[in-house]
Amino acid sequence: MSLYLKKTFKYGGKYISLETGKIAKNSNGSVVIQIDNTVVLCTVVVNKNIKNTECFPLSVTYQEKIYAAGKIPGGFFKREGRPTEKEILTSRLIDRPIRPNIKNFYKNEVQIICTVLSAENNPDIAAMIGAYAAIGISEIPLLYTMGVARVGFNKEIGYWLNITHEINSEIDIVVAGTKNSVLMVEAEAKEKTEAIILGAICYAHKKMQVVIKSINEFVEDLKKNKKKTTSKNNKKKVNIFLKNKLIKDFIFNIKDTFYIMETFKRKEALIITINQVLEKFNNDFKNDKINDILNLIIKKIFRNKIFKTNKRMDGRNLKTIRSLSIELGILPKTHGSALFSRGDTQAITTITLGRLRDAQVIEGLEEERYEKIMFHYNFTPYSVGEIGFLGIPKRREIGHGNLAKRAIIGVLSKKAFPYSIRIVSEITESNGSSSMASVCGASLALMDAGVPLSSTVAGVAMGLITKKEQFLILTDIVGEEDKFGDMDLKVAGTNKGITALQMDIKKQQGKEIDHKEIIQLTLNQAKEAIKKISQKMNVVISQSRKKISNKAPSNKIFKIETEKLRNVIGKGGAIIKKICESTNSKIDIFDDGKIHVSANNKINSQKAIEAIKIITEEAKLNKIYRGKVIRIMDFGAFVNLKPGTDGLVHISQISSGHVKNIRDFLNVGDIVTVKVLDKDNKGKIKLSIKDIDPMEKAEFEAKISN
Repeated sequence: MSLYLKKTFKYGGKYISLETGKIAKNSNGSVVIQIDNTVVLCTVVVNKNIKNTECFPLSVTYQEKIYAAGKIPGGFFKREGRPTEKEILTSRLIDRPIRPNIKNFYKNEVQIICTVLSAENNPDIAAMIGAYAAIGISEIPLLYTMGVARVGFNKEIGYWLNITHEINSEIDIVVAGTKNSVLMVEAEAKEKTEAIILGAICYAHKKMQVVIKSINEFVEDLKKNKKKTTSKNNKKKVNIFLKNKLIKDFIFNIKDTFYIMETFKRKEALIITINQVLEKFNNDFKNDKINDILNLIIKKIFRNKIFKTNKRMDGRNLKTIRSLSIELGILPKTHGSALFSRGDTQAITTITLGRLRDAQVIEGLEEERYEKIMFHYNFTPYSVGEIGFLGIPKRREIGHGNLAKRAIIGVLSKKAFPYSIRIVSEITESNGSSSMASVCGASLALMDAGVPLSSTVAGVAMGLITKKEQFLILTDIVGEEDKFGDMDLKVAGTNKGITALQMDIKKQQGKEIDHKEIIQLTLNQAKEAIKKISQKMNVVISQSRKKISNKAPSNKIFKIETEKLRNVIGKGGAIIKKICESTNSKIDIFDDGKIHVSANNKINSQKAIEAIKIITEEAKLNKIYRGKVIRIMDFGAFVNLKPGTDGLVHISQISSGHVKNIRDFLNVGDIVTVKVLDKDNKGKIKLSIKDIDPMEKAEFEAKISN
């Protein structure tokens, strides 16, 4: 029988409860977490059969049930479908801090599922805390207990815990870590300085200790015995024997490959050496065991060489950025495009401007909303010289696209820009930092498209290699430095400050290393790199083009009085349909009086706007109009000038001669040209046919016919 336990603690002004032993008792760890009216079920299941795999096989799924918000799903099937972007991004947030916090020998497959059962506010932090508590009570060998904090900031309040994301803030930063280490940072900011970002990280790490302490107390009576392996000592002896043989026979071959500066030639040489090793030892040892030990040897040689020479494998020093190449407007049919290359990493970025109705509909637990800025990142297998499957975007692609979008969104002009924007980054070559290449490419392509940006945004990936109390910080890391290094920190920003940041620690450091110092030095070094990259980008384009591409649709937004909306729409929508058809445009009308006009060129959009303005503007004195006779009386004829506006042509204003019978001159349905003579306080309009100058009439009718 499972032991039931419930613990409540206060965190960030909220009471949080952790409960286990009641729901999902067949899992290896199950926790129900509640914050206010938000409830998330977090489960952990461990596969007892160890897989032959180089990496720890972990899968995390965060799912939001629509009933959690008291809503029925949309669509034909009326049930939850494929994961939303928010669900995928939250799954990644939960996943990333776990991997460096699992003991190296552990290779059992683990699945974590976090299900939102009730939602009042953003449940992502609740899911993270619940997941880390569920891992804590499972048999998974964690190095240390984990915690998490979301921090907000503004000048008036300073820093605060923004757990449920209720309060608007100038930064949105989520930090996960242990008692002594920060493991993961995800941040969006409005051009904030390195000092403010570092302060937020330190504040979050300090505050999350409440969560870590509470989970430790919760776990204490529930922690299961760790899985014992009887053959561990025998395996250790086999590993030492194999390692010694590999070092003796192949150490010089491996070292020689790291003197090849060209990345892909070095990669090919290393593959040849690995194949030679496998061929020699595969009769006596399993391939996965050989690969594990070989990777450890390669990693050690790689890191030692950098420490010994203070040089990278491609010959750069620690702060040098790879060579940059930038081209704009490379694709003739797109509304904006850029080709950004940094060393062996290359991205083609395109901009498509669409109507506001092209905005993406975001449905979920929160209120339905429209997202007018979309960023899609596509990673191709040929970019790394491999054969691979092309299909729906994977979690990594969605995560990189979201990071790049957060980096860009803060510099978009605050003025209304009447377009939906789709940014697509196609990674055509990749050797590290492709997400930051996407940031640079997006900034360039947006300026090329004429989208108003306040400044250039650049991004760079930073790395870290440690050796006891020593450490080296690397600027603009490549794939090998990411793979064999201890940290991947992506920073994007302008010359004013940081706009987005993502940090993942791959190896927890000992107490002899000051983590705050490392982050501070890394951010300072990243700032220098961003300035250098921005300078190169500004040489090509430093501000948005004054006009958008003539291939983009012409979108205009204006407002009319709400009581005149029905005149524009007409009976059964007849008038607005006629305007759309005659001007080849699409028009959206909103209850607050806003009208969005979109056409394939400026001429058509202007025609549509003028047609609407003619309907909505007040009749002006001495102005000539074309109208339709709608009623005839003995004293005159009523003419409809536009929807909702009629005027009277008195019998004396029809002709300069004597008019005995109006019907000799006018009939119902006739189209006539009239001039406004007068308009009284009650809105009654007096019209004239005879007082129009012949030349003036000819010019007006010529204009109408054109």
